[in-house]
Amino acid sequence: MTPFHYKKHVEPSQSNNPSNKRRSTRYTWWNFFPIALAIQFTKVVNIFYCVTAIMQCIPEIQTNSPLATVVPLCFVISLGILKELIAEVKRYKEDKAVNNAPVMKLNRDGLWVPSTLALTAVGDLIKVHDFEMVPADCILI
Repeated sequence: MTPFHYKKHVEPSQSNNPSNKRRSTRYTWWNFFPIALAIQFTKVVNIFYCVTAIMQCIPEIQTNSPLATVVPLCFVISLGILKELIAEVKRYKEDKAVNNAPVMKLNRDGLWVPSTLALTAVGDLIKVHDFEMVPADCILI
């Protein structure tokens, strides 16, 4: 019996499973700025200062220079977007570290070969040693 006798018992619905690659990032490079900017305007204080800045541009109700409200608003929003960018880069680096975690995978010849968690698929046998991280979607045999 070959080491891959278990492969023929994999159900057809399991053969089309998605990749084992972890992706916890929220954005792509092209949608980061619009979404991060929209998130900044979910905060009531930013909406308040934006409305105040718009009202300061109307000469009849202006109490001070529009720049007195626009500059602090832009600064606060820029800080919020920067914070979101730092968190996104941190998530990306963590995903990359998990996806590149080394594992020993059994190949078709019955040999243990080095691989990564991102390249494992349903039905693959991996070797787990003492005190080694176990992927959450593994079945121990």
